[in-house]
Amino acid sequence: MIYRHKLFKLDSDLQMIYSNDGKELRITADSYILIFALCRKKAISIGEAHKLLGLSKEYRGRRVKEDVEKINHTIGAEVVVLKEVEGEFESETIIFLKDALVTIE
Repeated sequence: MIYRHKLFKLDSDLQMIYSNDGKELRITADSYILIFALCRKKAISIGEAHKLLGLSKEYRGRRVKEDVEKINHTIGAEVVVLKEVEGEFESETIIFLKDALVTIE
């Protein structure tokens, strides 16, 4: 499946991400899984990311920020954003994809 954003294209069959001018972007490992999940769902909680990545340690704090920064730096724009959301009993960090996907093929 191909997800097109205004700043990149993600081909899930090839597990590759391309810039709009066709250059391959080197987003791999946890960062790739994170952006792929965001293309599918638009927003996920840190807990969902932890389950998706199959991590034995907690996925939060600096590690989340590093993956988000790696994606944004590689694409060259702020595409993935962290947002703190206040809940009824506690706050939760949500990771979301900035701007909507243009098309899904």
